Amino acid sequence: MRLNHVYHKPCGELEEIPDSSIDAVVTSPPYNLAYKKQPGKKHNMSGYDSFSDSLPQDEYEAGQIRILNACARVLKPGGSIYYVHKERTVNGVAITPHRWVLKTEPELVETIIWDRGSTHQVDPVRLYVTHEYILHLRKPGCPPRFNRKCAKWGKVWRIGFSESRRNAHPAPFPRELVSKCLEMCDLPKGSIILDPYMGAGTTAVVAVNRDMKFIGYEISKKYIEWTWNWLELPLTEQSMRREGERRAQRDLQTEGDEGLGERVTGETI
Repeated sequence: MRLNHVYHKPCGELEEIPDSSIDAVVTSPPYNLAYKKQPGKKHNMSGYDSFSDSLPQDEYEAGQIRILNACARVLKPGGSIYYVHKERTVNGVAITPHRWVLKTEPELVETIIWDRGSTHQVDPVRLYVTHEYILHLRKPGCPPRFNRKCAKWGKVWRIGFSESRRNAHPAPFPRELVSKCLEMCDLPKGSIILDPYMGAGTTAVVAVNRDMKFIGYEISKKYIEWTWNWLELPLTEQSMRREGERRAQRDLQTEGDEGLGERVTGETI
C-alpha cells in the first residue's frame, strides 16, 4: 500500500490495500449518466476522459456494490464512508443510490442532502434535481467516530459548486464538501483517506491540507496529472509549515533558564 499515491488503474476490489487500514473514504463515482443529447435537454454529458459512463443499469449497480463492499473491508473499525451520488431518471423512473447501497455490506448511518442550488440538467417534464446525496456508511457493526460539534450542521448542506467550475474535470465536487466530511470523522493528523474514484484530486488536496495521507485510484492519466498539479501548492505549503515547526522546536530547545543548556527531544533535524 503506497501513501500519497494515485494508482493508475481501475479500483477493482482495492487489492493493493490491506484489511482495516483506511480511516475514511470520501468518493463520488461516475453516475452512469452519459447519453446522446435529446431534444429539449441542455445536458449533454458524454462521459469522462477514459470512460464512457454508459453501462447497463444492472451491471452498473453490481459494480457499485462490489466497490462499496471492498471499501468496508479496508475501512478501520470506527471509520466512515461518504458516498456522493444523485437521483437519476431511467426510462421515466427515478432511481436513487439507496437502491443498491442497501444491498451492500457497509451499513447506512444517515443520508445528507447536498443542496447545490442549481443544476446543469434541465428537463422541463419534471422538477429540476438541484441536490445530491451524501450517504454516510460504516463498517458493519462498528459505530463511527463522530465530531459532536458538527451535529448542529443538520442534514442539508448548502454548498455551491462555483469553485468546481474552475476544475476541468466534468464532474468535480467542492473542497468544502470533502472538508466537512473529514471534519465529521474527528480524525487526527496523519489519518489515511481513500478515494477509489479520484478524478482530478479534490479528496487528495483536502486531505493534504488537513495534514492527512491519501490513496486514490484513477484510470485517466490526464486526471492524475491534474491531481498532482492541484497538489503542488498544498504540498509546498505543508512542507514549508513543517519546516517552520521544526525551526520553532529547535529554537525552543536552545531557550530557557541560563545553565540549562539544550533540551534533547530525540528528533533528528
